[in-house]
Amino acid sequence: MARITLSSQIVQDLHDREIYIETHPEDFNFKNLYQSALNAFDQLTDFGPTSISLASKAVSLTYKSGAVTFKLAFTGSGIGPVSSMDALIDAIDSGMAEGRIDDVVLTRNGTAILSLALSDSGYTLRSGPDFFTVTGALPTTFDDLYRITDLLSAADLDTVAAMTNSQRTAYFDALSDFGITGLSLGSGTKTFASFTLTEDSLTLSVAGFTLTIDGTFPTDFGALAATAWQIVTTTPDGGFPDLTGLSHFALDKLTFTGPDGDTLMEITGPITDEASTIPDRVTLDGFVMPRGTQLYLGDDWVNGGSGAEVILGTVTDGTPDGFGDDYLMGNGGADVIYAYAGKDTLSGGGGKDRLFGGDGDDQISGDAENDLLDGGTGKDLLGGGSGADRFVFGARDVIEDFGWGKDRIVITGAADSFDDLIITARNGDTLVTFGAATLTLLDVAPDSLDAADFIFA
Repeated sequence: MARITLSSQIVQDLHDREIYIETHPEDFNFKNLYQSALNAFDQLTDFGPTSISLASKAVSLTYKSGAVTFKLAFTGSGIGPVSSMDALIDAIDSGMAEGRIDDVVLTRNGTAILSLALSDSGYTLRSGPDFFTVTGALPTTFDDLYRITDLLSAADLDTVAAMTNSQRTAYFDALSDFGITGLSLGSGTKTFASFTLTEDSLTLSVAGFTLTIDGTFPTDFGALAATAWQIVTTTPDGGFPDLTGLSHFALDKLTFTGPDGDTLMEITGPITDEASTIPDRVTLDGFVMPRGTQLYLGDDWVNGGSGAEVILGTVTDGTPDGFGDDYLMGNGGADVIYAYAGKDTLSGGGGKDRLFGGDGDDQISGDAENDLLDGGTGKDLLGGGSGADRFVFGARDVIEDFGWGKDRIVITGAADSFDDLIITARNGDTLVTFGAATLTLLDVAPDSLDAADFIFA
């Protein structure tokens, strides 16, 4: 069975990064400095090169248009045949070409506008500051290029199914000479996204967030094809695959970290079948939720069910400087509800609930059972309902149904003891003041309060 550990910071981090991307697009977009030149070259290729140079170490094609000269150069070693361009192309198509290519460079009037570097460990494509890198066992010789093209042309289910067992094994073995273990793209010193694959982990990083999956993974095309074949042939139509019998694939753990390196979510397995995807424990900010807890993420209106839920409300209403005003209802069960920013309405319903308003002026109701109500910042209206509730005090909160001798007020940092509090009456209510903070207790007499009504943390 899977176990999920969550930090409520996940929604805030996603919101902050969304705003950053919208306000700093230059950090997440290619510069495309030579796009117009590349478009012009693409049009010229329809007319063919004006001159060709062939040698065993270099092949170059020149395209001219007025005062503009494009040159496409392939450099390597042992390239052949080089008697003519047609002979070389025919040899490549038939698998008879020799040699290897190490670099491909396109220049415009002597300035490189596009380059491709090829090696046994991967390729790197560049245009100005922009780059795209692929790592792994990739073809660099003409022979390898022909082989992988031929092998991939047979990579469809019908073709593989028609093979005998020995033919299929030989096919997978041939594919294992090639594979992709990483990708990255970006511009200058900034990497927009990256992907890394090893035999025991898969890592994907995008916009500062990183998803890491631990387990067992195929790192070459042969193992990938063999795994896909096993899954296809052993999984019922529309069913969830049984992962226990796969030699190159297993899912053990998932970790999602934020831009600051904080762990925002962790799922531990292993995941072996459909039943194992259902979590038997959900932990949010160190609080263990009851078994069967449901998770709701990012909606303006959430009406939970009768069981235990974790509800993480929205942070933004779609504008970079706006915040969502959420209505989040837990109903029955022991719920944990985070509203984040905005003027939110939270209702715990039945069950021992934990309700967090976040920023903004919120209205929070615990309803039945013993609840924890934390308005966060802003001027919040808190109502515990029945049960012995705990109110975490913000700077300007109002408690509408404080039950002295039953409910308790949690004060953090601003005061150390009951003696630090100034308790006064106003219009039939009680004001609890310390420093610049004031808490209003509606319909409560000052002399009904004592130290037992407060928790100093």
